[in-house]
Amino acid sequence: MKKIAIIGAGSWGTALSIALSRSRAEHAISLWAHESEVVESMRTRRVNEVFLPGFELPATIAPTGDLAEALEGAQIILGVMPSTHARQLYTRIAQDAAPGASFVSATKGLEPETLLRMSEAIRQTIPPERAPRVAVLSGPSFAREVARAIRPPS
Repeated sequence: MKKIAIIGAGSWGTALSIALSRSRAEHAISLWAHESEVVESMRTRRVNEVFLPGFELPATIAPTGDLAEALEGAQIILGVMPSTHARQLYTRIAQDAAPGASFVSATKGLEPETLLRMSEAIRQTIPPERAPRVAVLSGPSFAREVARAIRPPS
């Protein structure tokens, strides 16, 4: 079993957490949100009422507002935060990430001030010994369809 920390509980991060919970391999998934009302909604009602209403969070997803708690023991760190906050969050993540964790960015867009891709921002903020592997998940996102496990029409 792998521990996956999803950093960012907007519609896309929440949908990815739901999709990952369906994996045949069981994963422990922590889903970090900055907004306390989002964390509260996910903990008490098991739904992200703010960003992805109507989709129940499986029991394998542990919502949290504590970044260190989300990262504890995570072998995979999936960044799904807004690009405007990515560098600041990755700087904080560098303090608590387990050495050797794999980083996957699913953040859309470029870093506004530098126009760097998220993989480049990760490489600038996370020391190489802490992040030997950096990957990117890209393409169109249809959060509701991913959460429902259906493909959008072509």
